[in-house]
Amino acid sequence: MRKKPNGRVSRDFKGLKEWEAMATKQEKALKNKAIEYDKLYFDDFNFELGSITGDVYDFVRIKDCPQQVLDGNKLYELTPIVIKDCRFHIKEMEDAAGNCNGWDITIHPEALKNRDTILHEMVHLRINVMPNNFREILTFCLYKKIKKELKKFDSFLIDHATAIASLYNPDLWHHGTLFFLKSLDLDIRLNLDIGTVYGYSL
Repeated sequence: MRKKPNGRVSRDFKGLKEWEAMATKQEKALKNKAIEYDKLYFDDFNFELGSITGDVYDFVRIKDCPQQVLDGNKLYELTPIVIKDCRFHIKEMEDAAGNCNGWDITIHPEALKNRDTILHEMVHLRINVMPNNFREILTFCLYKKIKKELKKFDSFLIDHATAIASLYNPDLWHHGTLFFLKSLDLDIRLNLDIGTVYGYSL
């Protein structure tokens, strides 16, 4: 799994073509479901106009190509169509309902109908492929949004940060502040109990 200098995982177009040739109908259906979720719940990751991130900077949006913007002299791609480029697998795993590794998402057969498991792994994917500078912007925007919507939010955030800092648990390191914030955002959007997407709902 290669990473670009900006922290973003590089695409694997050869691997995607191989997946398209070998994927089962169930795996393709899982990908289509993820594409639907992406459109509904990840507008902030796309920096779409009208989203919490859409107007945070005075970007110059490229005519006829809203996925690209100019920030000064730098050209950025805001919408890398990550779900389209992602490979989905259905496989039994020990002690896990799902897993994300680079551009690959794997879901346990028993979790195929569990929306929260799929969303959990999609958050991992979105963070993996997002340039570092945009992760910082999104973290700030999600913090501002959730602070208005959730009581005792700062207490939740401090507890989470303390757990990551004090517990020797590698699993927590993959669920940092941005992951935690987006999982809370999804809980609120979907009217779920707080912590559902973060910890699955199995």
